Amino acid sequence: MAEFADYNFYTQFFYGDVIPKGDFKGAATKAGWYIRQITFGRVSDDFEMAYPEYAEHIRMAACAVAEVFYQEGQRTKRHDGREIS
Repeated sequence: MAEFADYNFYTQFFYGDVIPKGDFKGAATKAGWYIRQITFGRVSDDFEMAYPEYAEHIRMAACAVAEVFYQEGQRTKRHDGREIS
């Protein structure tokens, strides 16, 4: 399974600076699964051919979701897996 965006897209076009390169693949994979889930599978690995007019939008959304997953994971690690309210 491919991620919807790679690290180069994340840094060069999304201008992301939150996720380190070594952690990007994991966060992007989780983002991909989430996007597939909320779109009921309509956005999948062939999204560039199926939705060429939305390909960049999908990549941008994947980067945003990846940042959320990464930040939540870091927050959880800092607090020994407990949710802090």
